[in-house]
Amino acid sequence: VLTSDLPINQISFECGFEDVSHFIRVFKQKHHLTPFQYRQKYSKTAYC
Repeated sequence: VLTSDLPINQISFECGFEDVSHFIRVFKQKHHLTPFQYRQKYSKTAYC
């Protein structure tokens, strides 16, 4: 999620998830943030 500029739905499909909603749920269970929130919080370009 952090090392790619691809949209979250594309990342989820490349990780083998057929349903982006399932990917988001699994990601949130592990990281306590949605992929979008995670990207915003930990991205090196997110200075604000």
